Amino acid sequence: MQSGIMVSIVCLAYNHEKYIRQTLDGFLSQKTEFAFEAIIHDDASTDNTSKVIREYAQRYPDIIKPVYQTENQYSKGTNIKREFICPLIKGRYVAICEGDDYWTDIYKLQRQIDAMEVHSECNMCVHRVSEVNEDGTPTGRSFPAGVVTEGAIPSKDFFEISKEYSFHTSSYIFRAEHYIEYIQNPPEFVIKCDVGDEPYMMYFGNLSDVFYIDDDMSCYRRGVAESWSFIQNTNVDRIVRHAHIMIDTYSSFDDFSGRKYHRAIVERISYQMVVSSILEKNAKQLLRKENREYFNVLTTTKKIYVVFSVFLPEMMRKIYLKRRTHMLLKRDS
Repeated sequence: MQSGIMVSIVCLAYNHEKYIRQTLDGFLSQKTEFAFEAIIHDDASTDNTSKVIREYAQRYPDIIKPVYQTENQYSKGTNIKREFICPLIKGRYVAICEGDDYWTDIYKLQRQIDAMEVHSECNMCVHRVSEVNEDGTPTGRSFPAGVVTEGAIPSKDFFEISKEYSFHTSSYIFRAEHYIEYIQNPPEFVIKCDVGDEPYMMYFGNLSDVFYIDDDMSCYRRGVAESWSFIQNTNVDRIVRHAHIMIDTYSSFDDFSGRKYHRAIVERISYQMVVSSILEKNAKQLLRKENREYFNVLTTTKKIYVVFSVFLPEMMRKIYLKRRTHMLLKRDS
């Protein structure tokens, strides 16, 4: 790029006063052979997030590029990245990190850009990420959870690996031209979806191979009160609504990709159908002829659970919610 900037970091912040310093320090700690910038968008936070960003912007004006809102744009339905972020991007690459997550490896950017420069067949690069509680203590969980071989992951393999949400947003780096195209001209499945991370993985996983670095270089902070995942997992109506949205999203992506990853998509739809049907006490829908494909990919245990839910819908719904709450509490402990 004419600017000489290699990477534009995109960071969205809202009421992240407790975390944003660690996030910004992670950006500033990066040791690179190239210039980079950090575009920090504060969506009219009601705490002191914007004050902290201003402090850093004054101290590091060549790196920290702030955008301050006086009205919350998310609540207005504004596409923040399209309207406010993309016009500011100067780098050849775009890195992502939310205002409550943080980078832990000072060579993260250099290593990912080195990989992308060598592997021109890849338009996305990811790495291993550790999960921490809201207070920063480790949960012992990481993304991906299993063993993944470092290197370029072919699209079909990537879709199999990413079924369990294997790659966290704080590890994402894209080639800028493809990132901007994705934001400015999103496919239908992206528009339908109510989350941001999974459409990234589907779009860029379909676009090309994805390069993976098998080292822990950032942390995902879970349990933050303002976060989407915290709100989502504590409201039954939201859980059901999200399940239906994801079923629609996956179906749309299946068409978009020419059904190249149909088996993996069927498994994802099947999971969401189990969630929605049990919570809506309508498990019998999974036994219908038109849904046989989704029922057949379930494990034997889940098939039994679904059958019991047909005859004991209220009891199985309570058991499901109790187990879900237990798992959330276990992960928080």
